[in-house]
Amino acid sequence: MGLSKRKLALRRQAKEALAHINYMRKTYAGIKGYLESQIEEILPISLDSPKPQIKKLEELQTLQVNIMKAEEAFNDKFNPDNGEAVDYGALRDQIGRALDRLRNAERTVAVFKRSHQSTD
Repeated sequence: MGLSKRKLALRRQAKEALAHINYMRKTYAGIKGYLESQIEEILPISLDSPKPQIKKLEELQTLQVNIMKAEEAFNDKFNPDNGEAVDYGALRDQIGRALDRLRNAERTVAVFKRSHQSTD
C-alpha cells in the first residue's frame, strides 16, 4: 500500500470516527430528552403518590445521574475546550512519529521488492 493510499485510508477512518461520534451525540441527546420527558410526566410527587411511581422516579433519576457522568467523561475525552489547553506541540510530535513510521515502512517495502527482483 502506497503512502497516498495510507493517507486516504487514515482520512477515511477519521471521517468514520467523526461520523460515529456525531451519531453518539445525536443518540445521547435523544435519550436525554426522552428521560427528561419521562421524569416530567411523573412529577410532581406528593405524599399520596403510589409507591411504584416513586420507585420509577428514583430509577429515572439514578439513570439521569449516570448519563450526566457519562456525558462528563465523554466531554473530558473528546472536548478539551473546558479550560484545558490543547498541547499542539505534543500533537505535532505524535503526527511526526506516525509519518516517520509510514515513511520507514514505505522504504522497507521498496527495499524488500528490489531484493526479490535481483534474485530472480
